[in-house]
Formats: sequence, structure tokens, C-alpha cells
Amino acid sequence: MRDDIENQSAAFLAKEVDPQGHRTIGVLTKPDTLLAGEYGPWLEVLQNRRHSLRHGYYMTKHPSTDELSKKLSFEEARTREKDYFEDPTNPWWENDATRKRLGTRNLTASLSKLLSSLIDETLPKLREDASKSLQEARNAYSELPPPVNVTNPTAELLNMITTFSNEFHHYTAGSSNSYASMIQKYKPAFKIFKFNVRKTAPDFRPYTIQEAKDNSLGWEEVLPDDDDDEHSAALEKQQQPIPDNVLEELSVQDVDAVKTIETRLERLHPVFVDQVKTYINGSLTRELPFNVPFSAKDGLIQHSMVLWEGHALDCFKFVRAVVADHLSKLVDKHFGRFVSSGLTDAVGSVVQRIVDRYEHKTIKRIKWMLRLEQRPFTQNNHYFSAYRENYLSKYKGARRRQQQGDSGNDEEREQKMREALAKLTELGFSASSPEDLEKLSSSNSYEEELTVMAEVRAYWQVAYKRIIDVLPLSIDEDFICAIAAKTQEMMVTELGLSDTDATEKVRAYIAEDPELAEERNVVNARLKRAEEVWSSLAMFKA
Repeated sequence: MRDDIENQSAAFLAKEVDPQGHRTIGVLTKPDTLLAGEYGPWLEVLQNRRHSLRHGYYMTKHPSTDELSKKLSFEEARTREKDYFEDPTNPWWENDATRKRLGTRNLTASLSKLLSSLIDETLPKLREDASKSLQEARNAYSELPPPVNVTNPTAELLNMITTFSNEFHHYTAGSSNSYASMIQKYKPAFKIFKFNVRKTAPDFRPYTIQEAKDNSLGWEEVLPDDDDDEHSAALEKQQQPIPDNVLEELSVQDVDAVKTIETRLERLHPVFVDQVKTYINGSLTRELPFNVPFSAKDGLIQHSMVLWEGHALDCFKFVRAVVADHLSKLVDKHFGRFVSSGLTDAVGSVVQRIVDRYEHKTIKRIKWMLRLEQRPFTQNNHYFSAYRENYLSKYKGARRRQQQGDSGNDEEREQKMREALAKLTELGFSASSPEDLEKLSSSNSYEEELTVMAEVRAYWQVAYKRIIDVLPLSIDEDFICAIAAKTQEMMVTELGLSDTDATEKVRAYIAEDPELAEERNVVNARLKRAEEVWSSLAMFKA
């Protein structure tokens, strides 16, 4: 303390790193070396009036060289220090404000209090950081696959196969929200199949070609009551391509395979009543008058279904692409860590063969179902009759209005129809709607043709409702569920788990990648350090 504080190297270094004096505590030593007249400036420093610091200054007196040679104990040294500062003749003791800053005990008490305060301020943040680091380490460790059980390699691989197969089975069942993604991705294909088939409905017009040209006649088909939600205008608005987010998740080759599902949107050309008459006449052989050959109706039905196979196969291609892509991702998830041993490629090849096998079977089943539709048949007599009457009434009504030049929007005409219905009901006739009255109208020379048109259109409606349900069910059963049922069995067989040399082959398959093993060691060490830090911080009380 003989030198001025400006010349103290410790003060100079402290000011460099803490210019504002917020983090520095001043400790003045060797006060017994000062001579008379030298106390004033240092008393001002001790009172924090010169070179002030936020935490102020403290003064200590340590044993002299002579005292150190006598090997004073710590307690004896503190006692002599206390006696020195409490000497009434000592200028440091005269000021009450400075007395609490004299001696090692006051310094250590203040430092302890300051440390406690700093801990209280920083401990929550330290715990938060430690907790975050611990959670990150745990997450990193949980993301790594568990170590392979090499003591029983066959059982280990069988367990992997079982887990893989069970997870795919959950996805095929859509048993919970966690397993709904695969079904949600391929369901649009079924909806588009339904819309595309609906577009192939026979577009019969109850006018001749010439009548349509001369009178600029239009036609908007009105569907049966149970099919109102698929009115042709609404159908066009609802038609959507495959969602972009689904295509983005498929591989490049699969995207190319399913793009065709968006291109088959053909609609058959309109068929006018005189064209139907010509077609029927071309089918006549030995029939009696007023008998239309079945071959004529069959031909019109088959003509309307010619595009069904293309739509059906397009639908299946999309489903196949989604399922294959999902299986590929599951292979990576369960076997991706065994790339270097060849197991990943081996499992991928087996899964590909399974998909190919059931793809061929499903395509055969689809074509078989469509061959069944080549022979018109239904026992759904109620629907067929209802559709037949519905269409026949609409065809006759439209033709009658065309011949009479009636737009069908006249209020007076509607009033007369209501009155006629009321009279018929009074007479005991079953007539409850304008369509019932249309059945009574004469269609001149096209009565027979309108009846054929109504029957063909009615049968098409029955077949349409059948195919839009049966095809998705067949794809689900013959392809998706079949793969789920046979995957484990075929993988066990084709990977050779039942072979005589299975143990050594499987041991080579599940040999862990050295880089993965090293990564696990690094992450495990990081996790242990994080746990130790957290445990240490947990011992402190906030």
C-alpha cells in the first residue's frame, strides 16, 4: 500500500476487463507498512470515495515474514489481525462506516453473501440450460436404434421382421390416427375412380340428330333421387387431381406411374334416339314385332363400359405406388442401419417381390371382375325397376315437350298437371308426380327406342353402383391385406431364417455399422455428462 493506487498493476488489470467497476472487489493489504501522513488517500479509497467500485473495498492484514516463520495457525493470524484493526489508535478503526470492511472475516462473509446472491440469480438459468442439454441428449440417444443382440442373431432378426410386419398391418387397418396416413394417401384414387366411371354413363338424348340441330336442344341429365349428390354439374366441380402433397412423397418412378389417373376423363359422345333406332334395326333377326333383341341392349351396355378397365387399372396403379412407397419407408426405418451388411437391400428386394407378386394377382382379379360385367345380370330388381321408370318418364317428357314446343316452365301448364293429378287420384289411379303423367304420353314412332334407352341407362346405374364398391374392396383384399398377411412368412423364408446355416448368415446380416456403434458411444457419453451436471445443480437450493 506504499504506492499510490494508480501505480498498482492489479488495479490497472482490473480496470481493463471491468472499466465500470461492476464486477471488481478491491482488497487492500499490508496496511501496517504505511507511515504517518500516508493514511488519508487510502482511507478515501477504503471509503469508496476514490476509484469507486460497485462492491467497494476491503482491507486485510496478513502475517509478516517474522510471523510466518513462527508458523502461526490460521486462528492465531486472524486474532492478531482483529487486534490490529481494533486498536483505538488505528486510523482505520475511527470510522464506523469502514469497520465492517476490515479483516479477513468481514471479507469472506461479504464474498459468501455475494456468491449466494449470484447463485440465486444464475441458478434458474443454469438449471434450464442443463435441463435442455439433458433432454437433447436423451432425444439423440432415443433416436438411435438399440444395440443389436448378437448372442441370438436369428431371434433378433425375427423380432425385427415381426415388428416390421406388425407395423405395416397397423397401417393397412388404419387402426388409429398414428396409422392413418397410408389409407389417407390412396383413398383419393377410389374417389377419382368413382367420378371417372360416372362420366362414362350413356348420354342418351330423346331427340333425333336433326331435331337437336334445328331447335338447338340441350340436355342436362337429372339423376335418380339417391344419386342427386353426383349431379353432372356438381361432379365437374368436385373433380380433383391427385393432391400435390401425396405426389411429393412418392418416388419419381411412382409419380410417373400414377399420373395417368388424372388423364382418363373421357365422356362418351351423345347417343340420339334415331341412332338407337338404327342400332336396334341392325340387330334384328327372327324377332317378332315389338321385341327388341337382347343383343342390341347388350351392345349399348358394353359400349358404355369400354373405359372401365382403364379407369380401374389407373386406380390400382396409384394405390400400388402409395403402398410400395410406404413399405420402402418402413424398410428404411426398421432395417436402414444395416446398409453395410447388405440386409437393407436384401429386405428391400424381398418386399419388392412380394409387391410384384400380389400386383399381378390383383390385376388378374380386376380384369376378371370386369369380364363379369360383360354379361349383364342383376338381382337388384327394385333398383333396376325404379331407375327404369325414372329414366323412361324423363325421356318421354323431354320428347313430348320438344314435339309440342313446350319449355316446361309455364306456370299454367304446371297448374293443369296438378289438377290432373288430383283428378286421377280421385278416380283411384296411382299418380303422385308429374313424372307419373309423363308415362301416359305417346312418343310416336320412338316409344320402343325410349324404352331401350331407359333400360340400358337403368342397368348401367346398377352396374356402376356395384363396381365403385367392389373394385376398392378387391384392391384392399387382394393386394393390401394380402401383402400384410404374407409379409412376415415370405420374409422369413426368403431371408433364409430356417436354413441350416441361418445363424452365421443372420449374424453377418445384423452386424452393426461401426460408425453407428461409435455414434452411440459418443451420444451415451454426452448423456452421462448431462445427467451429472443436472444432478450437481439439483443439490443447490434456489
